[in-house]
Amino acid sequence: MATLKDVLKSYFTSGKKPTQQHFHELIDSYFHKTDDKLAISDDGNLGIGVDTPDARLHIGGGLKIGSLPDDLSQVSQGTLRWTGTKLQIAFESQWKDVWSGEQNFSLKSQAYDLGQKRLSQTIKSVSVGPLNFPDKSVQLLRVAFTINYGKVSTSKGSTRNLSIILLSPASAELWSQEIPLTNGIFSNFKIGPIDLPGNQRIENMKTFSLKFAITGSGGSGSNTIDITLVQAEVSCLIKVA
Repeated sequence: MATLKDVLKSYFTSGKKPTQQHFHELIDSYFHKTDDKLAISDDGNLGIGVDTPDARLHIGGGLKIGSLPDDLSQVSQGTLRWTGTKLQIAFESQWKDVWSGEQNFSLKSQAYDLGQKRLSQTIKSVSVGPLNFPDKSVQLLRVAFTINYGKVSTSKGSTRNLSIILLSPASAELWSQEIPLTNGIFSNFKIGPIDLPGNQRIENMKTFSLKFAITGSGGSGSNTIDITLVQAEVSCLIKVA
């Protein structure tokens, strides 16, 4: 863990006797060319994963670009972003397309009826599926869910979550999240849409399954849980040409 410069300087003022721990903090506060896989050439080029960088920034591997909001007020000109279908650059207060796959790809959302399956104190997990991905899907982008709270009442000191896991046809986990449950009664309670991190490729997957479960720990009193699963929605990038 890095230590502030002023604190490091205080260890080495006149008359001080730095300890072994002080030297450890000094070393750990700076990048090490070998251990941290960084290289800086004599002319100031920075290399990540390369020993002899020959450009101002030289990366030995892939460069991942994430998404940014449409509002450019806090974005510097020249910044790149990836929307899921387009590579764009911030220029003259607008996002300009650098590369667009819209002629080959499109965004498709599809809703699924979850069959009014219920979760409670006694029914703590249920599965739904297999469900079909939209035809010609190549990437899973986001998910959303609708549930009904018949009633959720948790005692003091207890924590209760709704765990949702999206599984591949081979039962590999594609995405999961735990949603804290709030005490009360709610109709058509919306969860999401939730953007999936990373690049979740699904070209060779026709179907998926969902697993819902109540997780968490109990408190000193009783808990009442009555949840009905209403709908799931997935948004995918699909190939159209």
